[in-house]
Amino acid sequence: TFTMSTDSSPSPNFLIISDVDGVLIHDNNPIPNALHGFKTLLQRWHDDFRPHLSREEHPHDIAHCFFTLTNGGGQTEQQRSTLMNQLFELDDFFHHERTFLAHTVIGRQFLEEFRDKKILVISRDTMGNVLEHYGFTNVEYIWDFVEKHPYMFPYSSSAQQEFGKRHDKGKQKEGRFVPLDELCKQEPIEAIMVLQNPSNWNDAAQAICDILVSDGRVGCNKYNPRFDFYSPKRSSGESSLTNSTGNGEQLESNIATHRGSAHEHNIPLIFCNPDLTYSGEFRGPRFTQGAFKVTVQALFKELHGREITNIQQFGKPLETTFSFVKREIQKHLACETLPERVYFIGDNPRSDIHGANNAGMFSILVRTGCFQSDEDNDLEHPAQLVCDDFDSAVAFIMERELQFLHRGQ
Repeated sequence: TFTMSTDSSPSPNFLIISDVDGVLIHDNNPIPNALHGFKTLLQRWHDDFRPHLSREEHPHDIAHCFFTLTNGGGQTEQQRSTLMNQLFELDDFFHHERTFLAHTVIGRQFLEEFRDKKILVISRDTMGNVLEHYGFTNVEYIWDFVEKHPYMFPYSSSAQQEFGKRHDKGKQKEGRFVPLDELCKQEPIEAIMVLQNPSNWNDAAQAICDILVSDGRVGCNKYNPRFDFYSPKRSSGESSLTNSTGNGEQLESNIATHRGSAHEHNIPLIFCNPDLTYSGEFRGPRFTQGAFKVTVQALFKELHGREITNIQQFGKPLETTFSFVKREIQKHLACETLPERVYFIGDNPRSDIHGANNAGMFSILVRTGCFQSDEDNDLEHPAQLVCDDFDSAVAFIMERELQFLHRGQ
């Protein structure tokens, strides 16, 4: 076990920013060569760098040059850094101020606007109170929303359990179930934040599509939601509207009113991870939050004949996320500009390498995650260097930086 100092500022000459999934871990299990990579990093710093650096000019250890930026989430930054230290048997190497998760930018940038407003969070049912940790005070999670409105989710097992409780007053949760005739008395939802790939896509997609055509009080609309059913004619691109009453004209009018209300309220739908897939222990792409976003968009357009009007996207490779991370690192280092050389190690060309290249960083692509091509480099988003794994990437960085050190750079 290595013990690192806890001073807040690193050596000023270079930084390393690393992705996590596919570079350091697979499904919360350390990648073997990543374990060795940290030993390489720490040993090279101790043997090759520290003897040449005066403690006055460079008082800090290599840990303070190392940051992580991932499109994953579901934990607080403190929880993630603690977990990473445990997985890699490091004492205080990973630190919450040097850990950037998919929702870090959302938690910090939207706090002032939505601190006390009601937010629906879409996530897995294992997620803790992440938004509350950032300071949000009025948060409802998708599983609570489903249990409050079981009549909205006929195929949900948790919703059906709630239906059963309606007939057993001894098991009812007081104040939890919202009867149909009280929907308009609810506090309106003012934003939907997708912080993780949800456990139940059906429930989450249904809730999102319902809320986006409401004023935030789902089911409390000018239109009658029971009549808003139609089947698209795929050949012509038009919709054939049908309902159990046969009242086609009334249905057309209801849907027109319905569509108009969605434009009026324009509830923001915020995603923090655009990745379609990620790399886990199984050797093949696994769907993640970006795939869920595509599904929701397709369902909404198929149902309502138009695009969702207020989607806000964060995460790699977007410039908004990289700019946010740069600003936060500068605050952490108490400096006006970043060090001269910033290395970014990633496994996904579309998110890691694309984003790093656009941000002016030295991009390093590893072959332990999404990039499994036999090509020497990704053709669409080529990295400045391709390495087999994190260990070889670190060895390259330390050798290169040692040359700069000897040249006084």
